[in-house]
Amino acid sequence: MNGARLVWVGLTGIVVLSAAFTVAGRMRADAVVSINDAIVEPGLDGRFSLDLVLDEGPTVIEVMASIATGAHLDEVLTVIFAP
Repeated sequence: MNGARLVWVGLTGIVVLSAAFTVAGRMRADAVVSINDAIVEPGLDGRFSLDLVLDEGPTVIEVMASIATGAHLDEVLTVIFAP
């Protein structure tokens, strides 16, 4: 996707101590981005974010992005909220 990519810095899972969690990234401005069931529009600079409130225990977060040519990316991260 012309250099656009989702990066989790090698992580597939993370443990957090707070229920507040923000998924943020950067993609092409014309991409369609979804985080779980929510459609998130990138800004003109391609940045996007979505604030989530986690339930205790594991939450699977799937970020999908696609552009009109059909190119797409899909990344999954498991976040464990352990208060």
